Amino acid sequence: MKTFFLPVLAVLLLAATSPAQADRRERDEHISWLHHQCDRGDRHACAEFGRLLEDNRDRHEEWRHSHPEFWQPQRSVSRHETWGSVEHLNRLHYECERGDRHACHEFRKVLEARHDRHNEWRHSHPEFWLWLRG
Repeated sequence: MKTFFLPVLAVLLLAATSPAQADRRERDEHISWLHHQCDRGDRHACAEFGRLLEDNRDRHEEWRHSHPEFWQPQRSVSRHETWGSVEHLNRLHYECERGDRHACHEFRKVLEARHDRHNEWRHSHPEFWLWLRG
């Protein structure tokens, strides 16, 4: 009689975890698709991708291993920009002002990395510095 219940129990456990795993897999596929669209220059996808990253902080460690491309700074660069260029910063600044927290974080990282351009940008783009104070 015990041997009958073991397979039934295994099937019930598998059925109970499958929807959660399917939801997780579907969410991972969606965020991967958003990342791809963001890389192609879709600003709405970039904003949604940033929001999902922010909302799923508990998954960051897992995604750092399974999706290292999510954490590369170049992902925020469109094909018409160079990482760290003023065009890149302008776009990140624009997206940040519209509520994209990921763009805000990326903006700060790029600005901190480009010390060599600070003097120039303080004169040509004073809004960059006002934003950092606020």
